[in-house]
This record gives sequence, structure tokens and C-alpha cells, in this order.
Amino acid sequence: LARAPPARMAPLNRVNCVALAVLLLACGAHQARRLSPVYPAVAWEPPDLRPLPVARGLARRGELADAEHIGKGDLIGPESMVSSPVLDEEGRAVLYAGLVDGRVVRLRVPAGADDAAAGDDDVLVIETVLRTGREVEGCGDYDHQPVCGRPLGLRLVGPPGDGEALLVVDAYFGILRVDGARGATRAADGAGRAAPPAPRVTVLATEDEDGNPLVLPNDAVVGPNGTIYFTETSNEFQVNRIFHAAFAGRSTGRLMALAPDGTVTTLVRDLLMPNGLELTHDGSALIVVCGVRVMRYEIATGAVSLFAELFGTGDNVRARTTTPSGATKRCYWFGLGTKFSLPFSLFHFSATRPWLRDLIALALPYAQLPEIVPRYGMLVALDEAGEVVEVLQDTTGRTAWISEAETVGPYIYMGSWTNPYMARVRVSDLAE
Repeated sequence: LARAPPARMAPLNRVNCVALAVLLLACGAHQARRLSPVYPAVAWEPPDLRPLPVARGLARRGELADAEHIGKGDLIGPESMVSSPVLDEEGRAVLYAGLVDGRVVRLRVPAGADDAAAGDDDVLVIETVLRTGREVEGCGDYDHQPVCGRPLGLRLVGPPGDGEALLVVDAYFGILRVDGARGATRAADGAGRAAPPAPRVTVLATEDEDGNPLVLPNDAVVGPNGTIYFTETSNEFQVNRIFHAAFAGRSTGRLMALAPDGTVTTLVRDLLMPNGLELTHDGSALIVVCGVRVMRYEIATGAVSLFAELFGTGDNVRARTTTPSGATKRCYWFGLGTKFSLPFSLFHFSATRPWLRDLIALALPYAQLPEIVPRYGMLVALDEAGEVVEVLQDTTGRTAWISEAETVGPYIYMGSWTNPYMARVRVSDLAE
């Protein structure tokens, strides 16, 4: 019997070749994802992108682009700031800030609205209060932060003046109280006043209620009864890898409380990147910044609700009694790290594409991750209902990554987790 010739495989056509190549690439990408420092990134549901407000009186697009940059090279990463209500001996305002190299510094800046020296950078006085960690060569680098410290949230506590103290949230060394923050720079004077005491640090909390170390404590506020409320942004990544926490997308953050007796309690778990924290004006609730969403936590009941959705990734929030342009109104000022609005946002696009975030975190060195985010500066004021009151912007990216803002004398001072300066604009320039 004659045998049938063996069957021959049909040659691969172009479509088949492309399909095979795509399959091989997909398999390779899937395996590569496992090597990512954030694997497995998870999907999260972002709010819809909205256009930035453009109504007159709400949005000012150029003011931050024209902001003055002070302390260039000396004030690197002034993430949080707080001012003293008491002027110094020369009639200048005192402003504290935490820097990326682990130091808390004290600035002496113009206090009066018509200060003649207000525009001169050379009159800025910068004094070191303390370093939260140890001083070693390389302080300020990502890899040295666990040794040198990284102060994030700052609050003023204690009686103003020589007796004032700072509440400092250090990302590595926990919740700290710094007495004598006013400084040992003033010597005893002829009027019989003794020099202020040297700074003294008291460690208030470094662990949760189960004895686990705090991984990334971020911001804090003191409640009416003395309870310190604070956020832990991630329990996986420290602050020198905070972009990895953002790219992972896992909701491992917490809202926590430190009672006056030293007891630590977790109030809310499974938050996505909780960061800035503030009391409402009536003291009944907490405003918690969680990425592009802002949550409200009722202190009496523990209820959590959505307060607002932001036009960018939120950093710190502070309650104010005026708008940035100076109008009297109880509101909340939010520093935004980057834009989250129409027509496009990388964080929005990648929210439901965790594989993309895995691959980006794998492909790029950590220091380059912030560089792929378009630079955009924004300070947003929301009213007590979470509605937009005012937005200051820099569409050029010259003054980007705004973390927090405070009015001191004639200026609004703006911090940043990364900028090598502190920015400021005159309030009078914002008035219509």
C-alpha cells in the first residue's frame, strides 16, 4: 500500500508571526514583572479626570511660575513648615522647616507687610535647630536618609516664644517632641534674660500597638484633648522609596492616634497613601489626604467619608482663615505634587494597568521615577464643604511639587519634598 506523504505545516504568514511575537513579548514581560521592586502592583479605581477650574477668581495660572526661590541650595526639600506667633528680638518672623538631609531649621524672615528688605534673599537667616538622625557624609541622599533622618510633618506645640516646642514626624525616627526649638543662638542679655535652652528631643512613638515599627510616618496634628493623630503612608516602603509605594498601588496606609498616656491606636487601616492631616475648623473631624482623594474622619464616631477629589496628587493640608489671595474665609490649603486632570495624567492612566507600573519601576532607576511625572505646581484652597475656593498654578513647572504653604508677613511660603529652595509669592500680588 502506498503511504500518504507526511503532512506539512503551513508556513507562518505575517499575521501569525506578529501574533507569536506579541505572545512571546507578553510572556517575557510577565516574567520580567516578577523582578520589579513593586511586584505585584495592584489596580485601583481612580476618580474621573476633570478640567482645571478656569473661572475668574478661582484659578490663577501664572503666579507660581513667577514665585521667588529663596535659600537655593541651602533649603533642600523643605517638606513641611510652621511659623511662630512670636517675633524674634529684631522683629522678624520665625519659620521652622524640615529638610531632606535630616535637619530641622529655623528661618528668620520679614514679618511686616511693608518690610523694605522683603525682596532681598541675602537677608534670609537660616539656623539649624537639630538633626533628627546622625550627621554623616552623604546626608541628603536617598540611601543615607535612614541614618540622617527625614523630618516630614511639623507642628508648633507648647507656649509660644522661648518655651515653644515642635512636634516633628520623622519618617525614620517616629513621632518626636523638640523642646527648646526657639534656639540656643541667643546669648544671655544684659536685661537678665537667660539664653534659651538647647533643643531637647523626646521620642513619643516609634511602634504601633502591636509592637511593629512605624514604616513611613508622615504628618501629624494635635487634637483638642492632647491626642496626637498621625498618618503612616505605607507599611511596606520607607520614604526614600515612596514612589515605589505609589507605583505598587497597595492600600497599606493607616490613620493612627497617640494618646497623652503614650498609647498608640490604629483608627483606620487599608488607606491608599495617606499623607497630609489636619483638624477641621470646629475640631470634630480630621481631613486626611490620600493621594488624589481627601477623606474625612469623624473623631466621635470613627465614620469615614469622602471630603473631596483633588486636581493633583495631594501632599500636606493646613486649615487657614484666609484664602491665598487674602480674602477672609475658613478653608483648607492643599499642596499638590503634580497634575491629575484633563487631558491626561500618568497616574490615572496607569491606575488600572498595574503591569505598566511594574515594568516602569523595573526599567528605571529609582531616582529617575520622579522625572517621568510632568512638572506642575499647584496650591488649592477648598472650603469647609470641599468645594474649590482658589487655585494657584504654575503651568511651566518652574515651581513644581508644592507640599505645603503658609502665610508669614507679606508672603506665602511654599515648601516641597524635593525642590532645592523654598518658594514665596507676595500676597498683595494675588489680590484682584
